[in-house]
Amino acid sequence: MKKLVIYTIVFLFAKLGIAQTVKVSERLFKVNILSPGLGYEWGVGSNSTFNVDMNLSLGGVNDNNGQLKVLAVPFVRGQYRFYYNLDKRLDKGKSITGNSGGFVAPSISYYGKPINDDFHISTLDGFTAGAVWGFQKTYKSGVNLGANAGLGYNISKNQNNSIVPILNFTVAWVILK
Repeated sequence: MKKLVIYTIVFLFAKLGIAQTVKVSERLFKVNILSPGLGYEWGVGSNSTFNVDMNLSLGGVNDNNGQLKVLAVPFVRGQYRFYYNLDKRLDKGKSITGNSGGFVAPSISYYGKPINDDFHISTLDGFTAGAVWGFQKTYKSGVNLGANAGLGYNISKNQNNSIVPILNFTVAWVILK
């Protein structure tokens, strides 16, 4: 009985010790390839980060002649990410390097006016706040893939304020860890 108690205590302390060593990356500086721009994610706790992206969102509209015009819309997004499955990934022998894992986050973003056209307006310009679920994977090569989706509320000068989907997919290169 005494051995069982000792083994149990040792096991619990070992498990607690492992749980305390799980930590997100202190910083990730990313260059986004799909939506040209930069991202920075820094650890603010053992399993939470703050992520900021500044990018150009590329989209298209038909002009008066029926020709497709590509618009470049600047945007800034901030997310406070809580990574909920880091321990589980480690238990399965998977990597958590570069904050590889699933997360939930409040998300805020601001979309500006197109920088290459004064006539057309962005349909979702303005401020959007919401919540997302997502995941990201950083490979040894530095390639970072990420996706998140959720719902938000958009406050716009050009459109009625409304509930909108939040969808984001990134392909980036981590240049600083």
